[in-house]
Order: sequence, then structure tokens, then C-alpha cells
Amino acid sequence: MFAAWGRFVYRRRWPVLAVSGVLLLASIFIVAQGGKLQSGGFIETSESGRASRLIESELPRAGAATFTLIFSSDTLTATLNAASPEFRPAVEAALAPLRKDPRVATIITPFDGTALDPTRVVSKDGHAVAVEVAAKDDLATARDYYP
Repeated sequence: MFAAWGRFVYRRRWPVLAVSGVLLLASIFIVAQGGKLQSGGFIETSESGRASRLIESELPRAGAATFTLIFSSDTLTATLNAASPEFRPAVEAALAPLRKDPRVATIITPFDGTALDPTRVVSKDGHAVAVEVAAKDDLATARDYYP
């Protein structure tokens, strides 16, 4: 089979070279047009498509974007047992605009009981906490919400 292909290409080398050049130029033209690469596009009738629909129906926030905010202080502590009285109100005041934002689905802090293990989101020295914020939209949309 390869021998036949080789004979065909050798006998028609100039037309094959010309067709290859035209295809190369067409490829360069298409690449120069640009475009946006996107993921997704499940085939709805495939097993992965059915699984994707099931995940979206059962876990509606599975595709939502989340980001982590770190609040820290050199002088105040945020340990859950003996927190400085000023630390929690400062964090809550900083989160107040996000709590009112309709684009935010959930906010998980170590103070309000929504964290599964609050000790995992407080630093070992007690001077920083991590707060998880989940947006209602996907990452591509939510990325433009906040600078």
C-alpha cells in the first residue's frame, strides 16, 4: 500500500507539491483569522452527555465559578476559640457588599457555621482566614465581575 502511494506521489510530484502548498496557505489564512477556543460541546446522546445533564440537574452549582479571599491581620487573631473581637466584624464588613450582590450564590466563612471544618480555613498562627465565594455563573462570565 505504501509502495503504491509512493509511486503515485513520485509520478505526480509537482501537482502534489502544488496541492500541498495551497493547503498550507489555506491553513495559514484560517489560523490568522483567530478565534476563541472553548471547551464543552458534549454530544447529548452519548454517555458523557447524559452524565453531564444529570450532574447539572442534580448539582446546579457544579459549573459555577468560585474564588478564595484571604483576610489577614498582623495584630488581630482569628482563631475560632479566642478571636480578637475586631477581626470577625472587619471580615463581615468587607463581605457585606458581596452578600448583597445577586451574582453571588454562596459565601463560606469560618465564622458563620457554613464551613465543613472551620479550622482548615484559619491559618495556624490565627492571623488569616480563607473565605470561599461561589458565583452563580460559569468561570468565563464570572471572571469579569470583579477586578
